[in-house]
Amino acid sequence: MRPVLISLQILEEVASRQPIGTSELARHLDISKTTVHRALASLSEAGWIEPSGEARKSWQLSIHALVVAGRAVESGFPLRSVALPVMEGLRRTTEETVHLVTRYRDSVALIERLDGIKPVRFFHPFGGRAPLHATSSGKAMLANLPQAELDRYLRDRLSDGAAGSPAKVQALVKELQLVRRRGFAVNLGQNLPDANAVGAAIMGEGDRPIAAITISAPSERMPEKLCLARGELVSDAARRIALGLRIPR
Repeated sequence: MRPVLISLQILEEVASRQPIGTSELARHLDISKTTVHRALASLSEAGWIEPSGEARKSWQLSIHALVVAGRAVESGFPLRSVALPVMEGLRRTTEETVHLVTRYRDSVALIERLDGIKPVRFFHPFGGRAPLHATSSGKAMLANLPQAELDRYLRDRLSDGAAGSPAKVQALVKELQLVRRRGFAVNLGQNLPDANAVGAAIMGEGDRPIAAITISAPSERMPEKLCLARGELVSDAARRIALGLRIPR
């Protein structure tokens, strides 16, 4: 069973950090390069990963992996099919890129992206992850968590020696209170330099955040003032998706 578990760990790490090379994987997972190389060969032969670029020195998820993951998301929950028309409306209105994410442990994971009409210098890969507190979508979800769950996240992910200091935790708590009042969160270059975003949580049964929708763009094209102006657009989109999920299918 251990080789299987190692292969699954490596597959998850590739999904999180793609493209990524053998040495970097070995370092992150504290596993020998020989073991990583053997597992990568098996995953490649099975069609789950493929070389990234012509150099073939790094790896990324294959189309097969993305298709299987998409089927898993859709079969368990019709989020993407309900969200896509709403996302398209946002893209047409703003001409910017629209993202749909779900929560994965203490991160957000991208499950759908509609690229904007206007050009961008960056993009988020499908399956890509980021800490909840580093993105507008993640902060929108954090702001709507039950207090005990939020306290656990702050303690485990933002305590001294982890990702911050008491002052940073306090600043985040104040920001989350503002997010909850507004109904949307703003990210000004915290996740990607020179990229801003505004996001809102999609609420499910029991008034819990199950996903989030965001608009992102280069900071010169979407400064803070425009992020705030688009907050209601994103909040309304999140509400419409939540409503669509409650309609019997």
